[in-house]
This record gives sequence, C-alpha cells and structure tokens, in this order.
Amino acid sequence: MNAPDPAAQTLTIEYLDDDGQVQRVEQLRGSHFTLRVSGEAAAFLAPPQGREADAPPPATAPSAPAPHRAWLIALALYGIYALLSSLDVWVEYNPDNNPPNYVIMALGITAALALWAALWSLFSKIFAKHANYWQHVSIVLAAGIALTVAASTMHFLSFSLSWRVLGRIDNLTLLATLGLMMWAHLRLIVPPTRGRPLGWSVLALTLLGLALLMWTNHRRQGSVLDTLHTAHLYRPALQLTTAEPSSDFFSRARALEAPLKAQADEVEPGEDPVDSDDD
Repeated sequence: MNAPDPAAQTLTIEYLDDDGQVQRVEQLRGSHFTLRVSGEAAAFLAPPQGREADAPPPATAPSAPAPHRAWLIALALYGIYALLSSLDVWVEYNPDNNPPNYVIMALGITAALALWAALWSLFSKIFAKHANYWQHVSIVLAAGIALTVAASTMHFLSFSLSWRVLGRIDNLTLLATLGLMMWAHLRLIVPPTRGRPLGWSVLALTLLGLALLMWTNHRRQGSVLDTLHTAHLYRPALQLTTAEPSSDFFSRARALEAPLKAQADEVEPGEDPVDSDDD
C-alpha cells in the first residue's frame, strides 16, 4: 500500500441550487489543480450517476436591468429631455414668427425617438436574441439630453466670451453625438469581445463624416464651420467681454472690400463674365 503524499491537497466542489442548498459534493485530491472556465459555455456537463445539477448562467453574460427598472430609467430621461427641450424652445422663441403647434411637435419628436429605438431593438433581437427596447430608448434620450445641454452651453459661451467658433459648430457637434450614440447602440448588440474593434470602426466612420462635412462647408461658404456667423444673442448684461468699437468694425469691413471685388470678378467655368463697374 502506497503512503499518502504529504504535499497532496484536497479540492472540495459543492453544487448549490437556486436556494443556496448543497445538492452534491465532490472531492479531488492532488498536488496541482487547473481550473478552466469557459465564458462561451451555456451549461456544465451533467453530473455522473444520473444526478442532475442546475447549470449556472455563463460567467460573461451581461446582466440586463429588470424590465420595470429599465422602463423607469427611460421615463425619467424622457422627463428630463422634455424639460430641457421646452426650455430651449422658450429661449429661442421669436415673436415675429408664427408660433408652432407644440402638441404636434412633441408628438413628432416622441414618435421619431420611439421609431429609432424600435429599429435598433429589432437589430438587437435578430443578432443578440434580446430586444432591449427600453435600453435603446434610454440611449437615444441620453444622447438628446447631452446634445441639448452641450449646444446651449456652447451658444452661451460663444456670446458671453466672444468665442464665435462655439456658435458655429452645431452640425459638427450633432454628427459627433450621432456617432457616439451609434456606438452605444451597437454595444448592446455585438459581443463584448468585439467592443474594441467596434469602437475603432465607429470612431473612424465618425471622423470621416466630420471631414466630409467640413469639406462641404468649405466648398459652399469658404469656411469649415457650419455658418459664417453665430446667430445666438442673449441679454447685453450677459456679455462678459468688452464691446468692440464701431470704428474698428468699419475699418475691418473696408479692408474686405478689395478681396470681395476680386472674388466677384473671378469667372467660374461655364459662367458669363459680369462687369462689376456696372453695379
């Protein structure tokens, strides 16, 4: 009879049910153990001698929030987005224009958000086997809240600090937010192991879209920004920088006369020359 190895250790494995009660116990003896856990496996092998054990869920399976919790989160985000949108409409209201139908506008925005989330939920159901509708709704609302806050902050800083660039990049900011929102949607669909390649792909696509938009702006109006000037004005008391003297403004305006006449005299292919002296 062989003497027991003094270096041998005992590994005890207990199988528990959903209530935490021990259903089966196994003991392994040896000096070296290797534990391999597969994240792809859906269940463990059935126990020997016909005894069954409850198979735990995969170790890497994402834990989705409860349906009622996801619904409450989406409802809270919708309330915040509605409040911010109402405040933004109130600030931007122009009494010279006809007042819009706020009921139709609110229903249209709500329908657009629901349809967008339903489309991504369909993709999620097809590829990930889980619709995650309320999670997709929360992503859309969170992106809308972030975009509204960012745009309002940029417009205010552009006016108060005379940083005009912040008031001329609305479309660029919208495109960047859209890319971030698409990445968040795809994170709910693709496996976690493909998250990094997915992020780089969405980033490259977003940068390409920004470059094309800036090139289009430059071709159309000679500036890579969205507009030639910012159109957001607030009360003069919120202006934190000193006003520019009118003499300096008109001096710079007169300096632009010669370049503008030179550009007006340029003739594009297919256009008839126009004599600027006749104007």
